[in-house]
Amino acid sequence: MTIAVPTSPAIPAIADDVPEFRRSILRRAWIFCRRQPLGTFGLLIVVITAIAGLSADWIAPYSPTANDFSSMTEAPSWAHWLGTDQFGRDQFSRIIFGARTALIVGVLALTVVLIFIIQNAHAVSISFLGAHLHLSLAVALLFAAIAGVIAVAIVGAQRAQ
Repeated sequence: MTIAVPTSPAIPAIADDVPEFRRSILRRAWIFCRRQPLGTFGLLIVVITAIAGLSADWIAPYSPTANDFSSMTEAPSWAHWLGTDQFGRDQFSRIIFGARTALIVGVLALTVVLIFIIQNAHAVSISFLGAHLHLSLAVALLFAAIAGVIAVAIVGAQRAQ
C-alpha cells in the first residue's frame, strides 16, 4: 500500500520550513501599548523623569539653590510654575534637579545590584563546578573593584557640578 505525501508549496512538510514571521520593533511597541496601558503609563513617567533629569540644566528656569527672599512662599504663577518655598527657591527647578539625583541613585543602585548578582552567580558556579580558588577570588575582586570605581566616578562627577 502506498501513502501519498502532499507536496503542495502552500503546506510545508517540516516545521523548519515555515518562514519565520518577525514583527518590527515599532509594531511590538504598539502591541505592548495596547495590551498594557498601565505599563505604558509607567514607562512614560520613567522616560519623562529621565529626560528631565538629564537635561535639568536647560529645562530649569532658575537655580535650585539660589535664594530670593523677595519672593518667599509665593503661590504658583507664570514666573514660578509651582511656587516658591520659605527661602524663595523655585519649586519646579528643585523638582527637576531632584529628578537628576534620583536618576543617579537609581543607576548606581542598579549597577551595585547587578554586580552582586554576578558575584553570587559566580560563587555558586565555583562551589558546584569546583574551579580553582585563585581564579574565583580574582574575578570576585574584579567585580567589587568595578562597583567601587563606578560609585566613585558618579559621586565625583556629581560633586564637580
